[in-house]
Amino acid sequence: MAGKRLRIAVDCDEPLADCNTCLQAWHNRTYETNLTVDDIFSFKLWLVWECSKEESDRRVYEFYESEDFRNMQPTPGAAEGVAAIAEDNDPFVLTSRVGVAVPHTKPFTDRYYPGRFDKVVFSKNYALAGNGRSKADICVKEKADILIDDCLHYALDCQKKDIPVILFDRPWNRKRAMKEEGLHKLPSGIVRAKWDEIPELTDILKHDKKEFYRL
Repeated sequence: MAGKRLRIAVDCDEPLADCNTCLQAWHNRTYETNLTVDDIFSFKLWLVWECSKEESDRRVYEFYESEDFRNMQPTPGAAEGVAAIAEDNDPFVLTSRVGVAVPHTKPFTDRYYPGRFDKVVFSKNYALAGNGRSKADICVKEKADILIDDCLHYALDCQKKDIPVILFDRPWNRKRAMKEEGLHKLPSGIVRAKWDEIPELTDILKHDKKEFYRL
């Protein structure tokens, strides 16, 4: 792998779009809650919002149709991080957005990350209703060398197919999520990191995959 350009799959919400900051602010106004990003302990929002999964799905779709969603801002540090990895690699966007969120995705990435991604690919969303390929299967099809994603579930799926993952560090992929998956620590091939660490990690993978798996 040394010297080759990596094919890097990058999730949209969280690694690129500051989604949960925007979502929780909207939810606080709309449903009179008082949540911050640090309160989001699970990717399964119905557990956080203390409602049924069906109600949680409805609220997410309601958010997708809001002005807040359309005005979502990029994740702090992402522009610099993406610029660094795109310099000598080939990143593309791999997102599990569904429904009315889909047509807003490429305009968002074009606006805030112009020329950085060669395509946007949509996968099945395990937490919402819908069909389609899993992110792991798409990574195989697209010959991705690595996935950058905030969802532990997707990370574990890719790890099982020998696809390395940078788990974008967020509250909902830490201890509680790991406990739900029966994990005490991340398995080899999954490294939790923020944007200021990600370019160095992709360089490590590029030059020595075995070293990445030892991290």
